Amino acid sequence: MDAMKSQVQVVQFVLFFIIGLSVFSSVYSFLVSHTNFVQDYMSTNYRELVSEFLSTATVEVVTSCKKCNVTSFKLSIPAKIVESNYEINLKNMYIMDLFYEKRTNINLHNLNYTYLLEDKNITVPSYPITFYFNKTENRIRILG
Repeated sequence: MDAMKSQVQVVQFVLFFIIGLSVFSSVYSFLVSHTNFVQDYMSTNYRELVSEFLSTATVEVVTSCKKCNVTSFKLSIPAKIVESNYEINLKNMYIMDLFYEKRTNINLHNLNYTYLLEDKNITVPSYPITFYFNKTENRIRILG
């Protein structure tokens, strides 16, 4: 009879271990998926915010000095979006998160039809980026 009690206790310990392990793995997978969802959500919102910021800066550099032929505007933006680097492409009008590989378009209020936009793919550094506007050439350029 004592042997039977020992076997029942061993089976109970094994069952409780399996149940505990499954609860732990379920909670872990829930937290990981929730974290990924929140990071993706924050990344998307932050890219949209930076996009609006760049749009405003582009309009500002064009309208800041009516009598100037060349205008420059320095803009400090954070180096990372949710611990991920990103790049700005003004010519094709997008911001791309390099970790998630997702793009957000930049709305330039139809300035791309009036002015020539030129740049390189700029991976955002920690130092300011500079917008240049050349009125005689109708050219907007950003440098990082």
